[in-house]
Amino acid sequence: MSEGVRKPIPDAIELAWRGKAQERPGPKPAFELHDIVDAAVEMADRHGLAEVSLAKVAAVLDCATTALYRYVRSKADLLILMRDRAAAPPDLPAERGQEWPDRLRVIARELFAAYRAHPWMLDVPSTGPSTTPNELTWGEHILRALDDTTLGPVERLRVVTLVTGYTREQARLATVIETAAGQADSPAYGAILRAFVTADRYPAFASILTLGALDGPVAYSDDEFAFGLDRIIDGIAAIDTR
Repeated sequence: MSEGVRKPIPDAIELAWRGKAQERPGPKPAFELHDIVDAAVEMADRHGLAEVSLAKVAAVLDCATTALYRYVRSKADLLILMRDRAAAPPDLPAERGQEWPDRLRVIARELFAAYRAHPWMLDVPSTGPSTTPNELTWGEHILRALDDTTLGPVERLRVVTLVTGYTREQARLATVIETAAGQADSPAYGAILRAFVTADRYPAFASILTLGALDGPVAYSDDEFAFGLDRIIDGIAAIDTR
């Protein structure tokens, strides 16, 4: 593509910001774009992302699958709209009156809760930084929290990537651990390690096993999330010269 020629904005991004499909000739639509997205989100919440299809959403809305193409062109576009709808942030506490580390903690915990409420969001492919309205709002909250720091614009954007990326991956880990714990025939993590770990090859793990730190079921606790988040905030504070 020659210099100066702009790539078109993807359809799903346009739809996420406009909130509706472009007007087309013909009868007035029987429902709106948000009806399709809401039905798909509810389906994913109940049955998982793999069960979502345009045909099944059309059946819920009692219309032909082809009717959905009046609103959204593909399942890939629908998935982006679903993720943005599920990512709608709650009413966060007042952004003034709290120290910036506390505001970051609130934002990260609320985003973590959103992923935990809609774990299928973690399986929607991402093509880069957030570009849809609800997802971008999380970054906006983080940037505003950093107003009380001396960080420059590039550093602040890096903090957005760091906090949101950490939160997303911890939500993924929590979901994986929770799923494994729900499988009755799944061997315990400690038992697996004890079967193969030897002190000559993995001395550090062997020591931990000896101390019994991995005895019992593995679970993801609030302490796990707080530990990493606090280290991130410590690092941000270290480069804040105020």
